[in-house]
Amino acid sequence: MLASSSITEVGMKKAYHITAKRVPESVILTGDPERVRLLSGLLDRKKLINKARGLYAYKGYYKGLEIGISAHGIGGPSAAITLEELIRLGGKRFIRIGSAGSLREDVRLGEIIVPSGVGYFNNSSLGMYVKDFCFPALPDLDLTANIERHLKEKGYPFIRGTIFSSDSFYAEEKYVDRLRKAGFIAVEMECSTILVLSQMRGVRSSCLLLVSNYAHKKEGIELNEKFLEMGTIALDTLIETKN
Repeated sequence: MLASSSITEVGMKKAYHITAKRVPESVILTGDPERVRLLSGLLDRKKLINKARGLYAYKGYYKGLEIGISAHGIGGPSAAITLEELIRLGGKRFIRIGSAGSLREDVRLGEIIVPSGVGYFNNSSLGMYVKDFCFPALPDLDLTANIERHLKEKGYPFIRGTIFSSDSFYAEEKYVDRLRKAGFIAVEMECSTILVLSQMRGVRSSCLLLVSNYAHKKEGIELNEKFLEMGTIALDTLIETKN
């Protein structure tokens, strides 16, 4: 209920869940608050700016640029709330670092995916934003090109392809064959929401994913070390993409 929520005002806009008064223009997003704490170790002079609702967020500096790192929770609805409020509090450029389940045997555990586009169900949570049509879930071209260039420069092989966002983790198994046959290479839960809302709100976003499991097998692998490596890629990309 709103009465029990802290409200931050920015002009006439309000953030009901994030208590920070302002966030940096460049923000790394990830689902797990533990990964937020992990990635915050890459920043100088880091400061915790939100912990309400478990949406931990830090700000700090990387090579002189102020950067935010924020949790967005699990699934499209949580990601939508978080992104909407981060935008209202000043965020303009976003990179989601997350995990994905492979839909193909040749997309192996630990591999890096740079999504070129994201599919989603019309009746997902995005349906409340785009009820009568399907808005293209596409990443910002400049951010994505810079991500790929940094991956190449640092010698990280990656896969570029179309992924799928699902709102129902435990209902995905029945769709695995259909998604695979449609050409999707992996499935996760937040990219479509982040990319669509970013375009609708006039901000820039892209995604960088690590394959943590096969979609039909929920058991996965530990990726903390690779998340730190990907965090550096995202930070270097945000340094170059300031407009």
